[in-house]
Formats: sequence, structure tokens, C-alpha cells
Amino acid sequence: MRKGKRGILYIYIIVTLLVGITISSPILARNLINQKAPPFTLSTVEGKEFRFPGEKRPALISFWTTWCAPCREELPELNRLRDRYGDRLQLLAINVKESPKRVQRFLDKVNLNYPVLLDKEGVVARAYKMRGLPYIFIIDADGIVREDILGSLPIPQLQKMLEDHFPSLRGKKK
Repeated sequence: MRKGKRGILYIYIIVTLLVGITISSPILARNLINQKAPPFTLSTVEGKEFRFPGEKRPALISFWTTWCAPCREELPELNRLRDRYGDRLQLLAINVKESPKRVQRFLDKVNLNYPVLLDKEGVVARAYKMRGLPYIFIIDADGIVREDILGSLPIPQLQKMLEDHFPSLRGKKK
């Protein structure tokens, strides 16, 4: 009987460790890899209509909310990607299911140098099969999803991932 309890204890420990690792680490979710990114039309915070895809260039889309602490930390950090790649990379932040007023209050506290879009009903988030926050999609110039990442990644890791997929991004801003 003692062996049986020890076995159960080992299984419990392994499952607990795996769940802890999964929750605390970014996950390459692989929901839409090698599939066409769903097109969408959303409003910017300023009220302008924005269509994706629009331009034929690689894109990074970050889904976020104001109540998500990792999202709040990640959004200003993404400015570094915009600074590095300029117009060679389309960088978008899509807020999910929050009021424009709430989003604007958050944006008044941070300075973002890329478009912020409003997915007021969560339609785009559902189309992208988003399962948590933050959620990042890396999409090539032909509109094919190359990476989908649940959780935050350090900017150097995102930069490496982008440059591995899109060698034209290597080097300084043009």
C-alpha cells in the first residue's frame, strides 16, 4: 500500500510542476500557424477605421486589456520594436472588450508609438482563437500566421523571432 501512495504523490508533484510551468511561461500556442490570418476592420482609439491586412509587410499583433498586468508592462516595451523596425513591421495593439474611455485613460499614462485598435465585442479575438492575455501573433507579408504566443516574451526574444522569420528586418531602422 505504501508504494501506491508514493506513486500517487510522484504523479501529483509532476502534474503540479507541469501546470506551474505552463501557467508561468509563454506558450507557443500554435492555433493558427501556417494559416491565413483572419482579416478584420476595427476602430482606432481616435475613432478612425482600420483594416487588416492593408499593407503587404510583416505584422505583429498584440491582444491586451488594461486589467492584465503583463499586458500593461508589455505594451510600452513594444515601442522598442517600432523604433528598431520602423515601417518595415506593422505593429498593432488590439484591446479586447473594454470601453474606449477606459482604454484612453490607460493610454494617457503611457506613450505608444503604434496604432491601438478596439475590439469592443471580442469578435476579432475569437477569430484569432485567443485563449488568454497577452496574446501575440506574428504574421508574414502574405498574411500567413508564423507564430502565436500566449504570454509575454522579452523584447530580445521577440526581436530574434521576428528576424528569424523575416531576414529583411535584420539591421537598423531604415
